[in-house]
Amino acid sequence: MYKGIMFNQLKKIDFYHQNKQKFLVVFYFLIILISFYIINIQNLKNFSYTFLIYLLFLLIKNKCGRIRNSVFLVFNFILGIELFFSIKYGYISESLLKSALENDSEQSVTMILQELFPIIIPAVLFSIIFTFTIYNKIQLNLNNKFLYWGTIFICCFFFFKNTFYYYLSDKRHVRDFQIDPFFSLNKSIRMKYPMVIGNTSILLTSYFGFKEKYTNVIEHERYNQSIINNKSMLYGKYKNIILILGESAYRGRHSIYGYEKNTTPNMSKIFSQKNSCVIEQAHSPASITRDSIPMLLSFAKPNNELPLLEEKNIIEMANIQKYHTSWISKTRESGAHSSKYSIIAKLSNTFIENLEDDLQLPEKLIETNFQKNENNFIVLHLAGSHKPYNLGYDQLDSQDLPNGDKYDLTIHHTDRVIEKIYKTLKVNLDNFILIYTPDHGEIVDLGHGLLRKSKNFSNQFEVPLMIYSTYDDFPCKEIENYRNNDKMINTSNIVYLFSKLLGYSVDIDQSLIINDLILSVDGQPYEYQSFIKKYQ
Repeated sequence: MYKGIMFNQLKKIDFYHQNKQKFLVVFYFLIILISFYIINIQNLKNFSYTFLIYLLFLLIKNKCGRIRNSVFLVFNFILGIELFFSIKYGYISESLLKSALENDSEQSVTMILQELFPIIIPAVLFSIIFTFTIYNKIQLNLNNKFLYWGTIFICCFFFFKNTFYYYLSDKRHVRDFQIDPFFSLNKSIRMKYPMVIGNTSILLTSYFGFKEKYTNVIEHERYNQSIINNKSMLYGKYKNIILILGESAYRGRHSIYGYEKNTTPNMSKIFSQKNSCVIEQAHSPASITRDSIPMLLSFAKPNNELPLLEEKNIIEMANIQKYHTSWISKTRESGAHSSKYSIIAKLSNTFIENLEDDLQLPEKLIETNFQKNENNFIVLHLAGSHKPYNLGYDQLDSQDLPNGDKYDLTIHHTDRVIEKIYKTLKVNLDNFILIYTPDHGEIVDLGHGLLRKSKNFSNQFEVPLMIYSTYDDFPCKEIENYRNNDKMINTSNIVYLFSKLLGYSVDIDQSLIINDLILSVDGQPYEYQSFIKKYQ
């Protein structure tokens, strides 16, 4: 009788243990499924590949305890980073990864510190809890060696067949990798493994020095089809053209556009003078710098990047018209993680980068002796209001705008920079055209390049656009011709204004203005208003 009681108790314990193991396995894969769904923008396509990875993790025997747990811990720390980033900011796009690599070290360190509590610490806790309270407690009893090794073989076979074999069996994939490893990896690996492996492969490719197609700086032979000739009636009239490229500047935080705090007192004075204008309803063609700037200074469009790679850009066109071209940037735009638009910037006669503060831009401009040139085409690229905001202003901004938040102070700082540039130009030039617009806007406190529903989603596209001219009102009148049927101006069309100011005859395809396209961070072009309605 005693033996019977003991046997029943052991059966109950074994039954409890089996049920606990089943629950842990189900919970284990449920966590992976939910994480995949969130990270892969609510899409379960290709989940089977991720399922196989986590099945292999379970098949690694407990005898390899320390190594097993260490690998799983690191793997799921990366998963945690992706998961909590996606919850806060939305989809992690290829463009977003590339943009992150292009930030300078100070920006990167500060942004990491700012994300310590919302992302990094939760990722650490997620990884530890998942590893030691779920994964480490699962014990698969696969005593049948044939079944055990057969399962591992099947998993590895599908990995090889659907990844390496698929990739290497087609010569097009090898050729694509040689031309642009980012695009190639994104297409073949990242789409199949959106969690951990895909994003890590993109970052490692960059770290080990593989170059993307945008790093080849060459002079192009062909003009865009919109250029008829280089001797229009305006040829030689506008001798000094200056573009100030802002950064992450949301139009709604500029007092010149009606914001209640006085963030832009100097812009209000400069751009309210004769032959000047403050343009309403302008939006950028993209929400990240590396996608937007190429469309401002080349004929690339959201649905066609070939003009960037195959046709003359505005810097080349200015060089041909005997302008001295200068590109002065606060940020670093060359090197191992060269920006997509560096192939435009580095074609300038004068190229200066990596300054300490935006306020140094006019100082560096003076050092170039630009006033001695007969003609000037100058691009001044600010760090502006890029996150982290505390790097974008100083004590003087805090004193002048005591009621402003950190983002307001960065706008005020840009206002001071523009005033300093304006005064430098006034002292050294008789006549000039000054245009200010940023690469894109900003969802304040969240950032830009985001693909998630938000009541402020459109803010990352809504930009200021201002023009000052000592010549005449042609620039202000011409820019109005670029409004679409919704009375909006896509700043990608400013390339036509630059072309005309440089003395080129231009025949604009009106469909490019009417069809108001933007380039999303998922790499796809969308009609602007429809895209905004989808996420706002």
